[in-house]
Amino acid sequence: MHKVDLDTWADFERELEQLEIKRCELVAEPSTTHVSNLLFRGQSDASWHLTTTLEREVGDDTPLADYISVIQRIRAEVETFTKRSWNLPDDTADLLERKLPLPSPIAAYEYMAYLRHNRFPSPLLDWTQSPYIAAFFAFAEDRDSENVAIFAYLEYAGRGKAGWVAEPQIYSVGPNIRTAKSHELQQSEYTFCCRQVKDGGRILCSHESAFGRNSDRQDLLWQFTLPARERKGVLSRLDKKKISSFSLFDSEEGLLRSLANREFLFAENPRCMENWGP
Repeated sequence: MHKVDLDTWADFERELEQLEIKRCELVAEPSTTHVSNLLFRGQSDASWHLTTTLEREVGDDTPLADYISVIQRIRAEVETFTKRSWNLPDDTADLLERKLPLPSPIAAYEYMAYLRHNRFPSPLLDWTQSPYIAAFFAFAEDRDSENVAIFAYLEYAGRGKAGWVAEPQIYSVGPNIRTAKSHELQQSEYTFCCRQVKDGGRILCSHESAFGRNSDRQDLLWQFTLPARERKGVLSRLDKKKISSFSLFDSEEGLLRSLANREFLFAENPRCMENWGP
């Protein structure tokens, strides 16, 4: 991982330009096969690791087939209350235990993305195509942290992907699915990481175990840190770009959070409650 400590938002925008230049240079190389689009992720504390909600709930090294079995068990209740249905063949978990190439996307992907957006523990790590949406999520919460982090991820850097079967491998799953509305609003894409064991099954594992290989031709990762004190200025700029809680969640709560920011956080002279009239 390439870690870059920055002082201002302007520094970050210059780094974005350099990233795109680097990507274009990779595309132009004669030996290039495929270069991914950059994906971004924002975290409100730069000291946090890149972990999925499933890792935070139950730890890593969860068999992928076991997770699929869990979400199969709850599917009937989810479909009953949401009036929606998902394509999840009954033998999905069994297929994942066999020594077969991992299908991409796996059959449960749309359902897994829906669960992730509705806060059910998930092995999917969510990213966005937009660095500005990632920045919003980095700065949205006013936490007691000195720095926030914005990650940039380039999966394919021109020469395909390689590695031993038993090594952790990152799999990306693209944006074109029918799932939660917030998926589209947030320009979401996802990755999950797993390794194959001797019997053919797959074990979900930490993304950082794959990034730790430090390859210069696949799974490139940058972490840009910015001072949390930049929050007001950054969120104000993003609001002018129509990136806000309302635009990203399209909910009443999101609307009111956006309006509160405009009235209190962005205002040059915010009105104090004690000065309000009846």
